[in-house]
This record gives sequence, C-alpha cells and structure tokens, in this order.
Amino acid sequence: GNLSLCLCVSSVVLLIFNWYPAKLKLDENACDSLGLIIGGLIVAASVEGAGSCCYIFAVYFIVEVLFAIAKKATFIKEYDDISHNTIYFEAVESGMLPAFVCKNIARTNIILLALGCAQVFAPNPYSIPILATVFVLWNISKLKNGNYKSPTIKELNKQFYSDMKDEISNIKKNLNKDK
Repeated sequence: GNLSLCLCVSSVVLLIFNWYPAKLKLDENACDSLGLIIGGLIVAASVEGAGSCCYIFAVYFIVEVLFAIAKKATFIKEYDDISHNTIYFEAVESGMLPAFVCKNIARTNIILLALGCAQVFAPNPYSIPILATVFVLWNISKLKNGNYKSPTIKELNKQFYSDMKDEISNIKKNLNKDK
C-alpha cells in the first residue's frame, strides 16, 4: 500500500509538471523503472483478485498500443514508425490542438479511474471492464473522426433565425401569388 501511495503521488506530480507544454521529461531508464514497479503492482493486485480493476485502469493504453501494433503489422510503409500510429499522434496531425487531445485523454482516464474503483464492488469481474472497453473505443473514435467543429449556441440561434426569416419570406411570397 505504501509503495502504491508513493507511486500515485509521484505520478500525479509528474502529470502536473508534464502537462502540455511539458516541463519535465522521463528518460528511457526512468520509464523502464516505472513500468517495472507498475507491473509488479499489477501482478500483486491480480493475485489479490483485483485484476479486472487493473485492466480498467490501463484499458486506454492497452487499446492504443494494440491499434499501433496492428497498423505496424500491416507492413505498409506509412505505418513503419509505431509511435506515429498512436491515436494521440494522429489526432494532433489531423489538426487538433495537443492541449485538447491531452484534456480528452485525461477526462477519459478520470472516468476509467472511477469505473475501476466501482469494479471493486461489482458482483462480477467482466461487466464493467466490457463497459470501459466500449467507452474507450467510442472515445478513440471520437478523437480520430473529430475534425469537425460543433456549432455553438450562438451559431445555432443565428441559423435558426435565418431559417425562420427565409420561411416567413416564402410564406409572404406565396400569399402574394394568391392575390
């Protein structure tokens, strides 16, 4: 528990300092060490019966890595670099702001954190992980296909008034035809 608490606090501090634009970066050795510690914690949690919680906490990254590996496995020259196959990289390349993509991923992980905590009290080990996987796939689809800009309330009202004016002028024209 103490190791998990220390890892959680250090990860939150890293997240704060690594928010876009990044002020702090991990080198390869630090990432390897962090991965080893997290892997050990996941094995220990799985032994205690919390494997489905661990899956929910990591499902976004699992799906992201699986998509990147699947693209690389197609042997298409365009997908040779596996880091360019990630959803984050593709979303940024399509024109989305990196801060927007980071916020979207952070929101997704916060929801996954809540679902993982709810899994502790779930009566079965598979319903919430399935829900989490579907949620992550939906969110990734939204990121990949989200180049459009949704209209604001002001734009919708402006369009509505414009349509109403057109309809009123059409009604007046039709009334004038009948005279």
